[in-house]
Amino acid sequence: MGEIVFKNICKSFGETKVIENLDLTIKDGEFTVLVGASGCGKTTLLRMIAGIGPATSGELYIDGEEITDVPPGKRGIAMVFQEPMTSLNPTMRIGDQIIEVLMKHFVFTKAEMHQFTDELLESLKTGSREEVIPAWLTEYFRPTGKLLAKILYIGFPSLGRQGIASVSNILLNNTVLACVTPMLQDAAISAISITSRFVMFITSSVIGFGQGFQPFCGFNYGAGLYKRVKEGFYFCVKTSAVFLFVIAAAGFVFAPDIIAVFRDNY
Repeated sequence: MGEIVFKNICKSFGETKVIENLDLTIKDGEFTVLVGASGCGKTTLLRMIAGIGPATSGELYIDGEEITDVPPGKRGIAMVFQEPMTSLNPTMRIGDQIIEVLMKHFVFTKAEMHQFTDELLESLKTGSREEVIPAWLTEYFRPTGKLLAKILYIGFPSLGRQGIASVSNILLNNTVLACVTPMLQDAAISAISITSRFVMFITSSVIGFGQGFQPFCGFNYGAGLYKRVKEGFYFCVKTSAVFLFVIAAAGFVFAPDIIAVFRDNY
């Protein structure tokens, strides 16, 4: 994408100063995360880069070129919103998409909403308020066989993991209950429950580690830094393997102590 430079950037909404005298350089290919409390200006800063929320004062450069006053449609930049309500709906007109968000966050009259929407669409060169979403924006939202196959391909590992875990618990319960006397059935079920909780705790840690890799992978893949993606993947695999081995060994050695945590009379 190129280096992004903020020079003495300020942003105010009326008399409220959200961003004041910001000097920040994000180098080309650098992975940057904005962290802060709600309302501190994180999204406002992203909107400045995209051009849909211009700065009150200051200068913004991308790859050495000043784009402070460049219209959003000419910047070649897209912004992905986090809120589900801003997702594209192929059955709604372009203007209705924007108006739906305005109605949920702001108090506008109907005329004001239409005026704001028309001005925004004009600046983005997207189309008129009455047009439906262009086909090139909705091609990945159509339930085609290819798309469903891709969803199944991506989601099958998770489905298989959870499905196998459920089936194994059912078989284990039935097998244990069939092999022990009625007096020991409660103890057997308790043992399975303790084991399942401990395993789920460890599995959740590994899954969380993998989920943390997803944004890293997405940003670097989008930036064309495929070597980083591979390095990050192998790092995750190696770290997770070592983590699981250490936890498994500790669980084997300290099994009585772990069980005692879940039992008062052990």
